[in-house]
Amino acid sequence: MQRTVVALRAALEQAQQDGQRQVQDALSAAQAEIRQLRDTIVALRNSLESATQQHNDALQTAAAGHRAELTQLQDTIRALRAVLEDAK
Repeated sequence: MQRTVVALRAALEQAQQDGQRQVQDALSAAQAEIRQLRDTIVALRNSLESATQQHNDALQTAAAGHRAELTQLQDTIRALRAVLEDAK
């Protein structure tokens, strides 16, 4: 009878240890996944910020080009008006 009790107690303790080990393994795996997801978020955020900055730079370059073209066209209009006025 005592052997049975000792064997059952040992089996119970082993089952508890196995359960605790499984919980620890699951916790470690979850923490590793959380770290990986956080790293992915940081990388995606950096990529998005970089793309946004490139887009803003491209918009500013395009706007500067349009302003330069507008100034050139206005200068051309003034020159043509001056030629027309002189021709009168």
